[in-house]
Amino acid sequence: MPQPVLIIILLAVLLVNIALVFFFKGKNKTDKGFQFLYYKLNYRRRMIRDLILFPIVLIILFMISYNSAFLPVGSAITFTVVYAVISGIYLAYNFRMWQKHEKIV
Repeated sequence: MPQPVLIIILLAVLLVNIALVFFFKGKNKTDKGFQFLYYKLNYRRRMIRDLILFPIVLIILFMISYNSAFLPVGSAITFTVVYAVISGIYLAYNFRMWQKHEKIV
């Protein structure tokens, strides 16, 4: 995939995420039942979803890194480690915000 196309796709995804954040800001969040949109979940449910998806995504990334012909193994492993660190930080953030909102309510 050419770089300009990749940059356009990444910008589109970023703009949609920013729009969803502002659209669902201040609205009631779901704590029970299935919710497709991540932004409609409260912090506890976000943390649970992240805990469920984290090992699945790590396994997929490891499979891609070892079976990939277009990515060097070193860069694929680096990408996997960066994903794991960022996911850990986001998981800690969701846990902290859940505890903070639980004390308020």
